[in-house]
Amino acid sequence: MVLPHQFLSHEVDLLFSRDEPVSRPVVSYTPAESIHCNAYKACRETISIAREIYPDLGKVVLDMDLSYHVPSRNAFCKFWTAKYGRVYEGLLSQTARRPIVPTATAYVAFLYRNGLVEHLYHFSNTLQHGSKKLFVRASRTSTPVH
Repeated sequence: MVLPHQFLSHEVDLLFSRDEPVSRPVVSYTPAESIHCNAYKACRETISIAREIYPDLGKVVLDMDLSYHVPSRNAFCKFWTAKYGRVYEGLLSQTARRPIVPTATAYVAFLYRNGLVEHLYHFSNTLQHGSKKLFVRASRTSTPVH
């Protein structure tokens, strides 16, 4: 699991489920139909694009709340490029008139579409259980905490 240009915050440890035979990382999400998403245009746009991939998606996952399974991430990138083109080629959202870029929510939609999500992640509703930022942005002067 990786998150480029980020490292684990010193305030948290990664939380894993106690599933057998393999534990999975716990990922915080916000329900897509909650006021916490519907009140924000960016959240509505994120879920709208993700539902083009998996129409029944009910979770919004923030980009900073997810570590990526590398082979699945690579497959998602190929899927995204085939569907939308290269990320920075200026693909514009019809509603926002700004580039559409892949998000953690779209990646989760891709995993649901392909029946992979339950094998890779365990989800936790932030409205019920809260959340903390798992990752902090790496800078040229920062050193990862191990």
